[in-house]
Amino acid sequence: MVAGTLLARYAQMNSVSLLVPIGLLQVGLGALVLIWTGRHYDELHGVLRSDTTPVHPGAARLVGLGTATFAGIALVAATIVTLT
Repeated sequence: MVAGTLLARYAQMNSVSLLVPIGLLQVGLGALVLIWTGRHYDELHGVLRSDTTPVHPGAARLVGLGTATFAGIALVAATIVTLT
């Protein structure tokens, strides 16, 4: 939102009329994101207050397996590069 405000102000001061609507659009989109994050925060904490987890067990396993696999491949690749 700050970047959009600065862009619109700069464009107005330097007579670059094409950039003013772009800056104002950035401000508007920033406001929408700010409203969405506030609502999403409430939704997430509502779930946490009800003693349930928002994390899907299958997703947690997939991320853990992917991380372990990537770390293992990186270790093997680093070992090969170091020894050759």
